[in-house]
Amino acid sequence: MAKTGIYHYIRHPAYPGSIISATGVTLAFQNILIPIIVVGVLIPAVLLRISYEEAAFCDHLGPAYEEYMKETWRLIPFIY
Repeated sequence: MAKTGIYHYIRHPAYPGSIISATGVTLAFQNILIPIIVVGVLIPAVLLRISYEEAAFCDHLGPAYEEYMKETWRLIPFIY
């Protein structure tokens, strides 16, 4: 469990990165509906995956990961 760098603030930094990236790529289509649809599907999928991952980490790492969860944000520092 890393507690340095970005992991000091958020537990899953790749997911906000992928959401931002998907938004940027879909904006290239110059149609506002495409990013809304893609991000509208991606965000619930990411949240579901995070819930499965965190349950697995808690099972595998136990109290150490639960303490880490209390000290960090899930996706967006100071928000969620």
